[in-house]
Formats: sequence, structure tokens, C-alpha cells
Amino acid sequence: MEAPGGDGRRGPSGRGRWVALIAGFAALIAVIAVQHYLTGGSGASSAAASTSTPAPSSPGTIRSASIPTGTARSNGPATGSAASTAGPASVVAPTAPSPQVSARSETITGASPSGASSGDNAPGTTTVGKGVLPGATGWDVVAYGAVGVVRYRPADGTVTVTPVPSLNSTGPYSFVATPRGSILRPLDSVPGYAIPVGGRAIELSGLLDAEGPLLAGPKPGQLWVAHGPGAAANLVLVDPEGRRLGPTISLSSIGVNDWPAPDGSGYALVSSGSGIYDARPDGLRLVTHGIVLAAGPTGFLVYECSDDAKCGVAVVDAAGASRHPIDGIVLTDPQRVRRGIISPDGAFAAFSETVTGQTSHSELHLINLASGLDRVVIDALDTAQSPGFTPAFAFSPDGSWLLFATHSGQLDALDTTTGAITVLPTAIPPVSAVLVQPTS
Repeated sequence: MEAPGGDGRRGPSGRGRWVALIAGFAALIAVIAVQHYLTGGSGASSAAASTSTPAPSSPGTIRSASIPTGTARSNGPATGSAASTAGPASVVAPTAPSPQVSARSETITGASPSGASSGDNAPGTTTVGKGVLPGATGWDVVAYGAVGVVRYRPADGTVTVTPVPSLNSTGPYSFVATPRGSILRPLDSVPGYAIPVGGRAIELSGLLDAEGPLLAGPKPGQLWVAHGPGAAANLVLVDPEGRRLGPTISLSSIGVNDWPAPDGSGYALVSSGSGIYDARPDGLRLVTHGIVLAAGPTGFLVYECSDDAKCGVAVVDAAGASRHPIDGIVLTDPQRVRRGIISPDGAFAAFSETVTGQTSHSELHLINLASGLDRVVIDALDTAQSPGFTPAFAFSPDGSWLLFATHSGQLDALDTTTGAITVLPTAIPPVSAVLVQPTS
């Protein structure tokens, strides 16, 4: 028998009580859902975070022996440069801190930034914080990672992710930019892909559908492909559709012992037992009997030894007419340097070095070719993580920024003047190969 209520009426049954509780809980959920929708799913705390909270990530840091993180090490001025040759090596600290960056995504269409698509591999666009890199206009960062090809435009903060089918190879690959997009091709004889801006990945055809490296040619939209078996195959100039354009680079005159690599000016560097040569349709020119640390349109940064076993770093101009030593550059093991790049204006060089010991790690060197200042980033992407012919770093067209992937694949930017590192929005997916190209 039920007990009467306090007002003399009978209280609700057990079942009725549960119905009332469930109804009340449902009403509470509805109120919360409406508030969530009206506030954009962020709430007060998220709104506050989006205005000033820096992106949570693991940025690269500058290493200098016995110097606090965030400073840079100078190895002294370059011999014969405009810098003063007197006095000991100096230590220069960055003059500006990295700005705070919000990683809050504002708009998303098509595929999500994580690489998930609507089922047809359509590219998706995300907008992240604007003004992250001051003065960065007229160029895009184009990168490759596990989610596909990522295109980031610093000027307006747009990020476009184009899914790419999984490569049927775990070996090296080439990743090059074209005026209409980019091309990804494994070294092995398996399918590669063209990734047009705003379009879906397309399987390569024509002369592009072959094994071997793919190198950027002397003009936009021109590419060098291997034509023949092995590393000694001739290089043929083709367009982005794989149609032959005519010129050929012959490698039959020397005993090539490694795959051709970009020379930074639209031709190829080839190695043999006698040295490293710059290969062009009109012939071969010796660059060094040593090691090429970096290459670019203005020349090469090399490590070589003289006849009396004195070894060091020098800048060689593109014509091979002059050599300028840079004193004080310290490399743990030059044989473990992964060839890098020289900025378009010839002011800076960047390359990575694998340092072994109790723990192995990769160090990214940024060298001022006039002063000899060597900034070493200790959180750069491991060489083993990036098996491509394309480095995990690239200069902006004006040389103001060095864009690089950290050990975790996070994309960061190093101010080449101050040494300050800017952590780019974490809405940009992890990458392992980085290019920069003018905005189309």
C-alpha cells in the first residue's frame, strides 16, 4: 500500500518517479545543446582560448652549447666576407619572440584536416589563424604527409588537404611542385600521383610513370625523369603530363654511383668515385671532390679537404669560378649530412645532420653564408622519418623564413634574421616533405 503524500495526496509510483526524472534530464540536455550550438560549440572558455592561447605543440628549439634555449650560436665570420674578422665568435639572441598562435579552426569544407574525405578523395579546406607569419605573402607551403598533400597559404590562413592513395612502397620518393599543383612519385616502379590545386589525386602517366627520381627542371612545369635502368639512366626533360620536351642529360661518361639529385637550379647533381658533378645537357662540371652540403640557384655549400688534409666548409659559386671558405662550421660527421638547400637569394644554407651517440637525433643547420652564423635546430624531423628526395624544410622565396617539420611532423617557421621560431597552427596535419612555391 502506497504512503500518502505530505499534502494528503498520494505520491507518485516508482515508475512515475523515474519517468519524471528522465524527462527532467532530457530537458537539461536540450538546454545545453542549444547553448552549445549558439556559441559555436566552444563555450566561454573556448572563446577566450581562441583569442590568445598559443597552439599546443612541440616547437623546434635552437641549440647552442652552454647557452639557454632560444639563442643562436655564431661560429665566427666567413673568411673573405664583409663581416668583421676580428674578435671571438659571438652569441646572438633572437630579437623577437615567437608570436602566440591560435590553432582554432574557423571553417571546414569537404575533407576534414585529418585526411578523412567524403568518400571520393575530394580535397578539403580549413581556415586557421591569419597573420601568423608577418610579411609572408605571394607563396604557399606545399607538404606531404600521412594524410596526403597539404597546401598552407600564410597570407590568409587557408589549409587545403588532398588525400593521396597509399604508396605501394616504403622506399624513397620524389615530391616536386608544378605551376598547377605537385607530383609525388616513388623511386620504385609503382604508381605515383599528380595532385592538382583544388583537384583530386591522379595517377601518373607517360614518361612520368617510371622508376627513378623526379627532379625539377630549369623552368616552371619542366621535369627531369630517368629514362633507362638504374642510377646511370639518362635524364629526359618532360612536361607535367609526361610528354617529352626534347633535351637530355647523358650520364654515360662517368661511373655514376648514386641516384641523381636536384642541383637547385633546375639540373642534376650526380656522384661518382671521382667527385660530385653538376650535370646539364651541355655536359658535366666538377663541383667538389668532397661532399655537397647544400645546393641552390646561386651555387653550392661543400665540405672538402685539401691535399695536406685540411678540411672545411666553403661556398662554391654556380659557375665554379670561385670558392670562399667559411671558418668555424663544426659538423659531428659530414658523412651523415643529408644534402640541403640554399635560399633563392644565396644568403643562407640549410641542411640536416644525424648525430649519433647514446641517443641518435637529427639537427637542422641554418647557416648565414656571409657571417658564418650557424643556428642549429634540435627538434627537426629525423632523417629516417623522411625517406624522400625532398628535404623536410624549405625557404620562402625572399629567404626570410625557413619552413621545417619537427620530429613529430609539426610545421614550424624559423625567422632567418632573428632566429625566432614560430609554431604554425596545429590544425595543419603532420608532414615529412616540405616545398614552397609562388601563389598560383
